[in-house]
Amino acid sequence: MRSLIFMALGMVMILPLLADQPPIDFNRSYTLISVSHPGYAIAEVQSLCLVAPAGEVAPIRFKIVGGLANPKCVSLESEADPGYFLRHQNYRLKLHPWPENDGLFANDATFYLVSNNDGTVSFRSYNYPNQYICVTASKELYISIDPELPSRSFTLGN
Repeated sequence: MRSLIFMALGMVMILPLLADQPPIDFNRSYTLISVSHPGYAIAEVQSLCLVAPAGEVAPIRFKIVGGLANPKCVSLESEADPGYFLRHQNYRLKLHPWPENDGLFANDATFYLVSNNDGTVSFRSYNYPNQYICVTASKELYISIDPELPSRSFTLGN
């Protein structure tokens, strides 16, 4: 099994990578494309995050950075709006600016990066560790307890 090693806040992080999964480059930005809704990427509409076809709504490009609450995890920062992070609030995913001294926000915007066996990734909540970011049938993003693999799986698009 390959591993990706990088430095974050002075700590070494090792993320296991599968042979068919591209390495994550922490100097690039990605769109997150839903596996359960092929061709649909995470986008923002009135501060709520959902998945939409790229032709209808511009997808959000995220930088995958060291976790705001835990450097062994990751946070997803908007490329277009630096300082804005994907976070859950009342179980819904939103894109909000980070008030730097807000511990609750940092916890809500921190996720464990999970490599799935099919080369996709999932994001498990840091402060609700049995919940994952998932896409509902109505294409909205929530954190949910143990959702089925396709609804919580994403590919990293260029």
